[in-house]
Amino acid sequence: MTRARAFTTVLVVWVISLGAIALAAMQAGAFRGGAAGRESMARVRAYWAARAGVEEAIARLARDAEDPDESDAMRLYSEFEDAAEGVLEGSSWTVGHSVRGQAGVLLGPQDAHSKLNINTMTQEALLKLPFMTDDVAGSILDWTDSDDDVRLPIGAEVGQYQSLAYPYEPRNAPMRDIQELELVSGVLPDYVRGEDGNLNDRLDSEEDDGDATWPTDNHNGKLDSGWAGVLTASSIDGDLGPGAKPRTVLRGTRASDLVAALGINESQARVISTHASAPSAKLSDFVRQDLNRIPSETGNQPIDARAPALTRDQLTKLLGQFVMEEPEIGAPGRLNLNTCPAEVLEYAPGISAAAADALISERQARATGFASLAQLLDVPGVSREQAARLIDLGEVRSNVFIVNSVGTDERTGVRVELTATIDRSTLPVLIREVYIR
Repeated sequence: MTRARAFTTVLVVWVISLGAIALAAMQAGAFRGGAAGRESMARVRAYWAARAGVEEAIARLARDAEDPDESDAMRLYSEFEDAAEGVLEGSSWTVGHSVRGQAGVLLGPQDAHSKLNINTMTQEALLKLPFMTDDVAGSILDWTDSDDDVRLPIGAEVGQYQSLAYPYEPRNAPMRDIQELELVSGVLPDYVRGEDGNLNDRLDSEEDDGDATWPTDNHNGKLDSGWAGVLTASSIDGDLGPGAKPRTVLRGTRASDLVAALGINESQARVISTHASAPSAKLSDFVRQDLNRIPSETGNQPIDARAPALTRDQLTKLLGQFVMEEPEIGAPGRLNLNTCPAEVLEYAPGISAAAADALISERQARATGFASLAQLLDVPGVSREQAARLIDLGEVRSNVFIVNSVGTDERTGVRVELTATIDRSTLPVLIREVYIR
């Protein structure tokens, strides 16, 4: 009996132990499941908060596209800043980006047109970039041009890429994003990204911790974003002018139509129409010199030596309402002269340091920025030739913005980062790309 009782006691203890272990396992599993569920719900809340930040930016951009303030080029950026922070059902969002070489976060989307488009860069301009060499610059231009001819002195075309262990072909067309630069022969990721390892234009914790984690950084609280800090492939040109109305192609427009559109006389209209028919004509030519000095096709005599100069209002209309030729869909965007940092102008082709400094100084004195390209003629110290070069290079209105919206669940601290590229080069406003982290 004693043995039987002992055995029974052991058996009961063993069963109870197994039950306790099973119960503990079930509780642990339930806890893990509950924790996973809570984290999943937290991510959902953070995601929708991040998305709300993107939607707010889209709403502001659409409003400005359809009802712009023609006298205030900076209104949109103030509205972006107003909508850069918000709350949504136990979560919040922040839209912002880091400015190259500056501490902190600037609220609002990143203006893609505040950088030079890589697809418009010349060899001379590329060579101004740090770590750039003749052969790498040639390889970049070989990548974006449409032929298979290697540039001199050195470049890279299909033959070189096909000889690699894992062969591929150059695009032979404009780059679609700045990451594509890393596929070009001789280009290292560190050149392109600098400290911005994920190319999100935001100084993340792992990008400001020295050598603790990748990427290596100088741990100074400022983002060194490499070539991507001054270059982009995201900006897009468009044919929308003031009031979101399509611009008119100047080449081929009748002189009589110019009289009505610009408020000019027949003599002025004839000079503009005649000059615009020349294959090499540019809109900036009407800034470089007065109408009575624009030469005829032979170059020996002016088209009309008695044509009055354009008034400022007439020139503003000409530069704002017309393009020289039909823009190509998705053509690389121009630099926004209201938002580009001073450092970016250092890499701009044909722009002197004196003109760049004068532009920045005058821009800082204008709370509303440059409302039209014609106002570049008002910049002290900038010649008509330099103003014309700025017009060839830039604009005063941007089409594409990168919205980096971070949603945070207030209870758990879970974060979701959503980066969207929004474009108003055509209407309605489009979302070109979306990345979720």
